[in-house]
Amino acid sequence: MTTKITKHKDHCTIKIACDLTIYQTYEYQSEMAQKCDSANFAMIGLSENSGLDVAGIHFLISFQKQLQAAVEM
Repeated sequence: MTTKITKHKDHCTIKIACDLTIYQTYEYQSEMAQKCDSANFAMIGLSENSGLDVAGIHFLISFQKQLQAAVEM
């Protein structure tokens, strides 16, 4: 897994440079949740991504909703 996660004051940026498929989403979920725990939103870069399937897209949408729900509490 090749990711670079940078936490900023109110958001985090995530650069994913490898596959984001059903086989990798669980690995990303725990890493991204830990490093972006108090962020209001995430900016995710996929320009160097080599593969993306429906599970990867679902994961990205779910992760954004998770961040929004945490902020609304």
